[in-house]
Amino acid sequence: MNKKIIALLFAVLLCVASIIPVFATSDYGYVIDEAQLLSESEFEELTDLCSEISKRQKMDVVVATVSTLDGEDVVKVADCFFEELGYGYGDNKDGVYLLIDMDSRGWAIERTGFGEQAFTDAGIDYMAEQFKPLLGDEEYYKAFE
Repeated sequence: MNKKIIALLFAVLLCVASIIPVFATSDYGYVIDEAQLLSESEFEELTDLCSEISKRQKMDVVVATVSTLDGEDVVKVADCFFEELGYGYGDNKDGVYLLIDMDSRGWAIERTGFGEQAFTDAGIDYMAEQFKPLLGDEEYYKAFE
């Protein structure tokens, strides 16, 4: 009987331990630099900037880079990427998200909730005019800033 209780407790602990990493990986932060375009200090500075803007504006501001989307269209991926990662501030999931695919050199800006009103198509076109030359010059931090 004692061995059964110990085995049951061990099984419960094992189940709880296997769940914890799932919760830990759901918080990706404001900057995801999978393509490793930023230095450590640039990553920290950009994270602080996005965090400050997000809290002040009550809207997630996120920058993500990937090495490749394996041929998938960056706009289509961006449409669901940030929702699947759990981004969005408040009940309306307010946010603006920049996704860069280094393989295709594609980019997309996704807007959710209030972000759809705050970042118009004309506003996104203007932002693109500002950051695209910097991306081409490999000045990634300046482009994201």
